[in-house]
Amino acid sequence: MSLWQRLLGGRARPTPSRSTPATRALSPSDEAANWAERLRSAGEWEELAAIFNSTDYSDAANKWKRRDVARLVLGKAGRQCQDGVLRQFSMNGVGQHELAEILASVGDQASVEPLVRCFPKFGPYGGCQSIVLHFLARFPSLETARGMEQYLTDEYSPTRVHAAQCLGLLGYPESLPALVKALDKDSSSIRSGLQAAGTDFAKALITKWEEKRRATQPTASLMSDSEMLKVLRSLCDAYSQNDRSQVESLEITATEIGQELNRRGGKNEMLRLFKMLDARPGLRTLEMHWDGIGDWMG
Repeated sequence: MSLWQRLLGGRARPTPSRSTPATRALSPSDEAANWAERLRSAGEWEELAAIFNSTDYSDAANKWKRRDVARLVLGKAGRQCQDGVLRQFSMNGVGQHELAEILASVGDQASVEPLVRCFPKFGPYGGCQSIVLHFLARFPSLETARGMEQYLTDEYSPTRVHAAQCLGLLGYPESLPALVKALDKDSSSIRSGLQAAGTDFAKALITKWEEKRRATQPTASLMSDSEMLKVLRSLCDAYSQNDRSQVESLEITATEIGQELNRRGGKNEMLRLFKMLDARPGLRTLEMHWDGIGDWMG
């Protein structure tokens, strides 16, 4: 059975009529299939993987069709293609994130260290970090956890989220100090990652951290209007100035203020205080922050 028959689930492609000239040029899809079949038969896995790093985007190079077929072939090849894929991955080329996804699908422990080391580079490519972190969670080790801890403070927010999610899935107590420190600095991203992990380890950490933070913050149920407004004005100012540390220190209290106002009088009570902030810069961000509290829609 030909490569195309396998890729099409066993259905043979139509046989050309006898009137078709023998010299008819292959379509880009057929050319890519023939190319991939030749390399697959010869076990030339690295050459197949090299198409992802190719920077020749000409019609003659047929990169996009070849890449699509190569992804299928390498995915089916499994561990026998891993060394070749790893060599191309190590070149840090334009296709590194795609090769990372292939390595994750192959699912061999030998890929853990290089994927941890390059993890931040996958951030801009939608879905890649998520695929990799779930792969890493299949091979839990303290070494992997230590490697991921450094990304809790990465400048790119999605990388911080995914690093926290990975550590939540791994669940090593040794990671608690790094996670707590990261929560204190960037509660939004780190908490989102832990919530996505959804493990008992992650849930317990969130609960304990929130209890500690509440003990050091004013209790919303005991605050006057002026005290609430002071917090909300400070938060709006932090939003407008992009002061992340100040935002992190105030958002929990702002959430509890919204919840307390909702408890007292629902959306109307929330609106009453919200309107007292006038047209303050950052107000729109506060409006979005309160989204989901009672009937409030940000």
